[in-house]
Amino acid sequence: MGQWEDITRDWWETKVRNCGVCGQMLAAKIWVCEDEGQTCVFCSPDCEELYYTYWRPKYGKHAQKD
Repeated sequence: MGQWEDITRDWWETKVRNCGVCGQMLAAKIWVCEDEGQTCVFCSPDCEELYYTYWRPKYGKHAQKD
């Protein structure tokens, strides 16, 4: 289960972060969790759930290949 974190950056920084599932631009807060030692960034807990229930089983490195 993840946790909310504030995005901190300088006012001139132009780097944009996006949700790892839906692609929504993240402006102030991010939902962060770990998956097999890697940090995953999402826009909400709902996208984290979608990642684990749909995206990872279908497209992840352990997905079954047809």
